[in-house]
Amino acid sequence: MSNQVEAQFIADVLAQQHSGKQITLVLDAGDAWAVLASLQLALRHPGYRPSTRAIVEPVVMWLIAQLATTEAMREVARCGRLDRFDVVK
Repeated sequence: MSNQVEAQFIADVLAQQHSGKQITLVLDAGDAWAVLASLQLALRHPGYRPSTRAIVEPVVMWLIAQLATTEAMREVARCGRLDRFDVVK
């Protein structure tokens, strides 16, 4: 992907966010945890671009706020950002 396409994509996504456009996803809690874990893993990838990170991190924080309703859940959500819990290094 060219830098021009990436820059335009980021601009387009930000414009959608500011336009108030909303998309509704309906997930059961287990599926939402899987999405959260996948996003956390993606954010830790060394090739993840800062421009994309800026879009994804607020989604991760929102998911944590919605899902992590007990101390054990909050701890697991926190661990999702730590590389020491990776299965493969």
